[in-house]
Amino acid sequence: MYRFLALHLFRFMEIFNLIRNMWLILILCLILCPNSVCSSLPACDLQIVPAYEDYEYVQDGDIIIGGVFTVNCLMAGYKIREKPNLTAMFCLKPLHHYYKNLQMFLFAIDQMNKNPTILPNVTLGYHVYDSCSDPRKAIKSVLQILSGPGKTIPNYSCRDHQKFAGFIGDQSLTTSMPMAQILSVLNHVQVTYGAMDDRLEKALFPSLYISVNEYFMIYHYISEVIRHFGWTWVGIISSADESGERASLLLLRILSNFKICVAFIANHGISVSKPERHVVESVYSGIKKSSVKVIILCGSYHDLIFESSLRKLFRDITFILPPNWASSISLIGKYPEILNCSLSLIFWSEADKNFKNFVDGFHPMIRPKDKLLENLWMTTLFCSSGNKEKDSLYENVYRISLHNCTGQEHLPDVGDYSSNRTTDPVYRAMEFLVKGLHVLYSSQNYSSLNGQTDDEEKYRHKFHRHLKKVSHAIVRTTKGNEEFIPQFAVRNHVFVNGSLFTRDVWMFLSNGSSHQKLAINSTLIQWKNKKNQIVKTA
Repeated sequence: MYRFLALHLFRFMEIFNLIRNMWLILILCLILCPNSVCSSLPACDLQIVPAYEDYEYVQDGDIIIGGVFTVNCLMAGYKIREKPNLTAMFCLKPLHHYYKNLQMFLFAIDQMNKNPTILPNVTLGYHVYDSCSDPRKAIKSVLQILSGPGKTIPNYSCRDHQKFAGFIGDQSLTTSMPMAQILSVLNHVQVTYGAMDDRLEKALFPSLYISVNEYFMIYHYISEVIRHFGWTWVGIISSADESGERASLLLLRILSNFKICVAFIANHGISVSKPERHVVESVYSGIKKSSVKVIILCGSYHDLIFESSLRKLFRDITFILPPNWASSISLIGKYPEILNCSLSLIFWSEADKNFKNFVDGFHPMIRPKDKLLENLWMTTLFCSSGNKEKDSLYENVYRISLHNCTGQEHLPDVGDYSSNRTTDPVYRAMEFLVKGLHVLYSSQNYSSLNGQTDDEEKYRHKFHRHLKKVSHAIVRTTKGNEEFIPQFAVRNHVFVNGSLFTRDVWMFLSNGSSHQKLAINSTLIQWKNKKNQIVKTA
């Protein structure tokens, strides 16, 4: 009890100190920057650390939606030649299956603008950045979006008549948390599309909405799969962070309810930042002794556990991957010997030809200003950008050799570019936010669109009130409305002659209630053992 109170007191003091510092900054900005700051007075410019490339996406509209998406996975420093004392942010390792989230956001805007029944006579615009999976870049992006295109001016927006609806983002707790800390102080709506953690408490972040919060459902279905095949002796491997600890304990509880025994939970020493090799090897020597043949992965995604010194332990083990692990196609393709015949639980959706056609338009020749797309072609297909200085930099950083491409190349298919609008996390987050806008403007006959009746503070207050109504409605209808029940599929990943083949082997389909029906075709599954049968565990 005391430990619980101490933990919450520590969290409260941490948030209190952050909010206090934010208010000091905002008060200082208000003193320095009166409401006529769009004349760009030097005292009002916030000198933010620059980025080598900012990855900004802007489209005008009556209502602007901000977006912060993780596409690049690492951040490094870059010395600016003209300013040797200044180090810029340099984003590294863009992943094309993360780029899909950005594409889905742009697709959602496009589809909703084409639908005359959602927001009649109103166009949606956007202002988007890549967070590069770094808290500093996420905060920088939030401040830039709130100020509007151009120079960053704290606590002021240089947009004209446009209303600002809120933010979509981000994917992980690492970037979503600092965003929530700032946006809750400023009372701006934030809808996450990937971050799932109980530290994002509504009491601490009243303007935060989580569109994907399905840990319990995910682990429940994984447990159903394990019970179906008669596996009663399994292991759990999780990341060594708080997310991994929470996830592993929840999974342990659900497995116990299914009368499935857990031989071990390995979540120590597997640190993403500074792994201690001897600790890792000690943990895995215990795994070897357990004789476990099925291991479930959980927590934050990382691939340290598949390093070469550990591979021999997993040749005979069937891995079960949750959605956040399975979404990394590069992980599965990187370790074919280990992950061959593995099973993964993924969000399932019906094919949407509109999205497929939309994605086909993302080509460097069609979108020459899309730097994320250009960088993906450089790092994935080794295509030259046409900029000698940039090519040289990327060849040195990534240790690759670039060449001129024909333009006929295509990025590898991330697997399933299909997306039913009610199941894709990004689309669902957008749908939720726009549903709140629809209720708000319908109730006012769009009278506040041009800013004639409401100032920004009143507008945000009204939007929050209507969004909460939408949020409660979604919670209530989840029990009886298929629209808000996510669909899942289980996939079997098989390597044949060096090529990866993925097939859906069964699905959890909605039957019109909160429970879902398990439809299985076990004959499609290929297993690691030669008999191509279910591996029975001890």
